[in-house]
Parts: sequence; structure tokens; C-alpha cells
Amino acid sequence: MTESAPQTELPPPPSEDPSLLGLINTTDHRRIGRMFMVVSTMVLVATLVLEVLVRLDLTSSDGFVVLDESTWAQAYALTRDGFVFLFLVPFFLGLAINVVPLQIGAGRLAFPRAALASFWTWMFGAVALVGAYLANGGPFGGTRLDSEGVDLHLIALGTVITALLLGAITVATTIFSMRAPGLHMDQLPAFSWASLVTAIGLLLSMPVLLANLALLYIDHRYSTRFDFDFLGGNAGIWQHIEWVYRTPQLFLFIVPVLGVIGEILPVTAGRRVVAGAIATAGVGAVGVFGIGAWAQLGGVEGNKVADGWQGIVYLGFIAGAGLGIFIAVMLNIITVAASKRIPKSGPAFSALIASVMVLLAAAVAVAGALLDWLESVNAFDMDPAIALRFTTWNTAAFQLLVLGAGAAGALAAHTWWAPIICGRKTMAGPGFLAALAIGAGAIVAALGSVLAGIVSGQPGGPFTNSIYSGLEDPSEAFNTIAALGTILVAAGAAVMLLNVVVSIFLKKGPEAGDNPWEAFTPEWESEMGLPALASGTPLLDAREEQEVGV
Repeated sequence: MTESAPQTELPPPPSEDPSLLGLINTTDHRRIGRMFMVVSTMVLVATLVLEVLVRLDLTSSDGFVVLDESTWAQAYALTRDGFVFLFLVPFFLGLAINVVPLQIGAGRLAFPRAALASFWTWMFGAVALVGAYLANGGPFGGTRLDSEGVDLHLIALGTVITALLLGAITVATTIFSMRAPGLHMDQLPAFSWASLVTAIGLLLSMPVLLANLALLYIDHRYSTRFDFDFLGGNAGIWQHIEWVYRTPQLFLFIVPVLGVIGEILPVTAGRRVVAGAIATAGVGAVGVFGIGAWAQLGGVEGNKVADGWQGIVYLGFIAGAGLGIFIAVMLNIITVAASKRIPKSGPAFSALIASVMVLLAAAVAVAGALLDWLESVNAFDMDPAIALRFTTWNTAAFQLLVLGAGAAGALAAHTWWAPIICGRKTMAGPGFLAALAIGAGAIVAALGSVLAGIVSGQPGGPFTNSIYSGLEDPSEAFNTIAALGTILVAAGAAVMLLNVVVSIFLKKGPEAGDNPWEAFTPEWESEMGLPALASGTPLLDAREEQEVGV
């Protein structure tokens, strides 16, 4: 008779310095994740304030309302940097650093000091990036006298991206190598799977952006004539990096929101998601089709990348990502509908808002790509004669994905995992109010942008015209609608941040039990590493076994 080896318990995590100084040398993945989440939420609010100013300037075709022609284009570019690389990607990276090790039974993160280095490098790069814009170094800024600001912008943006890639490596490595025995890849909890898909997608696509930045830096730094740089000088920077701020690449950045939805809605229904394997495949498809580095306006194909018969590939990628979103989200919604339960919790309401936003964004993106392609093969004539991907129609997809789904997903994550992250719930009332404001505001903003794009052909950004002289009179009313929607989103995000501060940091939120949501996944069972897992939903497994036994 053979004896089974006794299971050894993992050692407790090392004690942490509770002071602010401890933030510099902590190896606690939960603390590192919190730092990413809190700072990026603050950046979201600040960037939304700047976005409001950008939108207000578009409400008049006679001139600028708040900013001026020397700052508007740079403010526009800074909002895109802020929304994507200072909020959306780092927030959900921080959430993954915090939650994923607990979800897979690891109890700790692979390379915790690399994760800490990721945060502080990201912070340093973010400060330098904002400083570069203040020094007139952003896209469409800079002259021969202040060209150092342009160089700083390229270096700072590269630093931010490198830091995020380092964090993505720690998350992917943790999932690949530190899962509890018995937990297979196809059994990962929804958010862990979405985090892995996102990390792999970032590692495949962001090095292309880093290469672009390196080429731009060399061209700008060492060109003999500033105004005739081979790649377009400072005014040409935008066309080489703008692909990360539109679909299909934006779909990759929103994949973690699908994971948040997949965590919350099945718990609301009290059952497993319908056709869970298909939902998992849908999330994976979004990651595959969300790699958009090849769709650069400044690339080999230029502005023709979505035109003619080669545009079938462009349309196929956007349609593939849209189909993946539709499958993943709708299966979760069907699960809730089949349970006949009305979502009453704050996280469930926020997750539903995020679901609606991401579905609308996919519809807008697919419709725009389809109309552009049909027009390019002479199926019909567009009036005005400008491709929708160059108009505010494309801005509407950004607003729905980032301002809508991204912010609502962050709100759902804050409220759902607050008991684990901080030991308290956030207050329910402000959470509902924030979700409603974010959802309604994003829809209103996107509606104004869609109308401005398809009716008046308003350009979606400065591109090579930094004074934005392409604004048409009929678009004033539509831009006013978009500005009002953006103000509403900003108000909702401010309420979200205030709720986190008051509930968590000021400890006004209700104390949470071990599993206040009756969730299924391992992080609600133990903060320590688990000796083994048979699935990614052990608490639901135990509940079903009890029901069968009864």
C-alpha cells in the first residue's frame, strides 16, 4: 500500500510596510493592483474634463470656444493617450494583477517586483507624457525651437507602453505557470481568461507601436530639416500611431470588460453561463480580430487599407471582433433572462450598462466599415464624399467602447471586487447613479458624433489639419449633443471616484462578508493558494453537489 504525500500549505505572504513608503518596495500583488486601479480612475476623470473642453470647441464652426488652434489638436491627442494608455489598459491590468492570482488558486503573482516596476515605470512615463504635451511636444505641436518636447513625447509614450507590457507578462506568466493543480486552461474563470487574451494581444500588437515610435524618434531627431522629415515631422506623428485609438485595435483593449461581464451576470442569474465554451471562444475571437497593427493609415496601404477588395480583410477583422462580442455578451444576457431574475445589485446594473455599450459600439464599428467598403467598390455614392472611418462616426465607436463600456466596466469591477480588494462594499446609491450617468452620457455623446459624421462629414480628428478647418455649420448642433453627453459621462466618472474614496478610503462603505455576492470563483473562497481546483467555479460546484444530495 502506498501513502499519498501530504499536501503542503503555502507560506503566508510576507508582512508589508503599511506606510506610504511601503508602496515603493511592496511585493503584494493586491497592493500593486490597487495602485494601478486608483491612479487610472483618477486619470479617467481628469481626461474626461479635458475631453469636455475638446468637445465644447467643436460646438462652433466660427472659431474655438475654449482652446485655440495651437492647443486643440494636442488636447485631442492627449485625451486619446489618456483614455487608452493611462486609464483603460492600466486599470484592467491592475485588476488582473490583483484578482487573477486568487482566481486561479496561485495566491501570489509571478514576478511581483516586475509588476511593481511596471507600475512605477508607468507612473513615470505618464508624468513625462503629460509634461511633453505641456512643452508643446504632442502631435501637431512643436517647432524647431521646442523640438525636444516632441522627442520627450515619443520617449514617454514608449515608456508607458513598455511598462504596460511588463505588467502583461507577469499576468500571462502567472496564468500559464501557477494555476492550481486540476485547473485547466478551458476552465479558467471568465476574467482570468479575458486577462490572458488581452495580455497575449498586447504582446503581439504593442511592439509594433514601439517600433513606430522608434522610427519616428530617429526620423524627427536626426532629420536635417524639421519641416521635411521623411515620416511627416511632428504633424505626421499622428497618422503613424492613431491606429491604436480606433477599431479593430480598440476591441482588444475592451476584452477585460467582457471578462467582468462574464463574472457578474452568471452570478446574478445563479447559474452557469449558457454555452460557456462558446462564450469563451467568443472572447478569444475578439482578442484575435482585435489586433489592428496592420491597419495603419501611415502604413504601406495608407488610407486605402479599408477600400476596394483589400478592404474585405479590414471589414472581416472588425466583423469578426463584433461577432465575438455579440456571442460573448448575448450568452450572458440570455443566462440572466433564462433565470427570470431581475438584476438588483450595483455591479449587475453596471455590467448590464457595459454590455449595452459594447454591443452598440460593435454595431457602429461594423456598420461604418461595411458602408465604407460598399462605397469603395462603387455600390453607392456617399454624401458627403468622405469615408466614415475618417469622420466622427468613428469617434462614436470610441466613445461607446471607452467612455461607455470601459468606464462602466471599471465601475462594475470596483463595486464587485471591493470586498476582496478593500474589505468593504462601495455605497449602492452612488454606484447606480454613476452607472446611469455613464451609460446615458455615452449613448448621447455617440449619437451626436454619429449624426455629425454621416450628415455633415465632420472629420473625426485633426489628422494633418491641426486647426480643424473642416468643421461644417450643420454639425454645430450635433457636436453640442456630443458635448452634453461627454459632460454626463464625466459627472458619472466623478461620482464613481468619489464613491470609491468615501466608501473605501474614508471607510464609510458597509463592511463586507466573506462572499457577499454569493459568487462562484475561487477568489471568494480563499486568499491563499489552493492545493487543487477541479474547475474555475468551485463554489458553484459545491452548491450543485449539495442540491443533488438533497
